Formats: sequence, structure tokens, C-alpha cells
Amino acid sequence: MEEDKIWNLMARKLSGEALPHELTALQELMDQQPELREVYAMMAEHWDAASEEESGKLDGKYLRLWQAISEKKENQRANKAHFNISRLNTAKWLTAAACIVLAVVFAIFFTNRNGDPAQLSEVSTRNGSRTKIILPDGSAVWLNAGSRLTYTAGDFTKEERAVHLTGEAFFDVEPMPDAPFIVHTQQAKVQVLGTSFDIKAYPEDGQFEAALITGAIVVIPKTGKEKTIQLKPGQRITLSENRPGKAASPAIHLDSIRMIPVNGGADSLLLETAWIENKLAFTSEPFYSLAAKIERWYNVKINFADTTVKNYRFTGVFEDETLEQALSALQFTGSFKYRIVKNEIFIEE
Repeated sequence: MEEDKIWNLMARKLSGEALPHELTALQELMDQQPELREVYAMMAEHWDAASEEESGKLDGKYLRLWQAISEKKENQRANKAHFNISRLNTAKWLTAAACIVLAVVFAIFFTNRNGDPAQLSEVSTRNGSRTKIILPDGSAVWLNAGSRLTYTAGDFTKEERAVHLTGEAFFDVEPMPDAPFIVHTQQAKVQVLGTSFDIKAYPEDGQFEAALITGAIVVIPKTGKEKTIQLKPGQRITLSENRPGKAASPAIHLDSIRMIPVNGGADSLLLETAWIENKLAFTSEPFYSLAAKIERWYNVKINFADTTVKNYRFTGVFEDETLEQALSALQFTGSFKYRIVKNEIFIEE
């Protein structure tokens, strides 16, 4: 495939093993597709950082590892995730793809250097990108921006299918009664037999959320006690982290999944899973909470000048809007000013 050729040429150049004709071919590809320069620059940055950490010991191992992964393509379903990236444009697609390739390759290389390079799999997304993967058992996972999913592929379908999530993901799990599917997060673990559900567990948000669409799941908070909460379809659970001086157990709130009207009220959108359709949806959400979503969605940093603006509440759906269009739309219902400096937004009354 054309993408394989691009990654191979970039890897050979980064490792210093590219031949003159390969350097020429890569240069021609970059001339034809200027967005590749941004992708290469990002890969070079990661490569340089890794080289510093390993004191120059990587040499040509990156390339050899990439080639080893390529040679295992016939066994790819049994060894690691398939990547199916859905992006709005080519440049963002390539950037997201490069991040995923780097995350998998470096995780394999650094974590399991002396073992089978296909055993440990890690998939991660940068802010501003989302992706879909297929796990070895056929289960589908949509990974939201700024998220990471890891699992051990070799033992994945034996007795237990365990994954570790940081961030947000939507799961459509293949039923396997003899091999329960378990999602581990910092705040809780979720046990599944076969179902579709969304989990949001960004450490910086200070809370865990799980929304069940179909089937059944059991949520077990990591409090040192084996308390379990079973969800029914249409239910959502929120675990809020403790504040200083509070009780040891997190606050648990159980309610229903939320719908938001769209197209003038003619249709509705499921709030918890709208991001899968590249829609950023929110209803009566405080600005400080919405700001965290905007930061991940547009890969920016938001700074508030005062607390009054942070507590404004907004309802809406963004799909194809640029960052400035989104902020301008919010200004219609909330009186505030903003200015953009590079990738930072400063907001005040």
C-alpha cells in the first residue's frame, strides 16, 4: 500500500539506512503531498527524543522492528490491533496515523525489548484526533482524542480479555462467555460479556463515567471494597474523585443517558456517543468542563481570566466548525471575550 511505502521510507531515513534513491523517492512524495512534511517533522521529533533517552542505542532497530511488524501482517488479527482511522482531511489523517504507528512501535520496543514484539499493543491518539481499532477477538473500539488503550495480544482470547484505558473510548464487544471482557481504568474496572458502551476516564477530569447502550456491564470502583454496580441499557454512572477531607469512597451518581435535539428538533443525538460521529455535543455544561473537551477536540489550551465565565453553561453541537466558529457560536449565549495566541485561548468577561 502507498501508506506502507511512506512509513517505510520515513523510518529508513530516520534510522540513517535510507539509500540515495529512497531519499529521492521520499522527497518526491513530500513534494507531491506537502502535508507529509508535517508528519515527518513530528516523527523526527519523537525519534530524536527517543534517541536521547537511549543515548543513541536505537540505531537501525526502529526499521527492523517495523519490517518485522510488516512481515507479520498475515497474523495481524491475532497479534495486534487493526487501524482504521477516520479523519476529516488527509493531513489530519496522516498525522493521526503517524502518532498511532509511533505509539505502537515505541511501546513494543521499549516495553518488551527481549520478547515477542507483537505481544504488547498500545494505541494512543493526540488531542485533535480520533481513531477506530479492531481487537484480536473482533471487538471494535473507538478511541477519542487524548486517549490511550493497551492490552497484551498473546493472551487476549484465552481466559480473560483485559484492556487498560486512559481517556475515553466506545466499545462494541464480541460476546465470548468463557472469556469475559474487562476494562481497567484508574478509578474503576468494568466487566463485560458482550455489549456496547462508552467509558470516559481522563485523569485530569477527576471523574469516571460509563454509559451503557446495549447489553449489561458491571462497574467495580477501585476503593478497596468489592462493591459492584450493574448497569442496564440506557443507564449512565459517574464516579467523582474525593476532595480533601471527604470520605474514602468516591461519590457515585446513577442516571440515564442523555439525548440532545438536532436538526431543529426533528432528530436527536445520543450525547455520550456523539463524538464517534465527529460531533462535539454538550447540554447545560459548565464552561470549565466544556473547555476541557474543546482542548482535546481542537488540540488547544484554554485559560480563564476569572471564575464567573468558567461557570457559564452551554448547550449545542459542533461538527465541522473551526475553533473560531465554535467560540463565536458560544458568544451568542454567553457574554465573554476571547483572543487566540498560537494554540492558546484566553477568555474573559
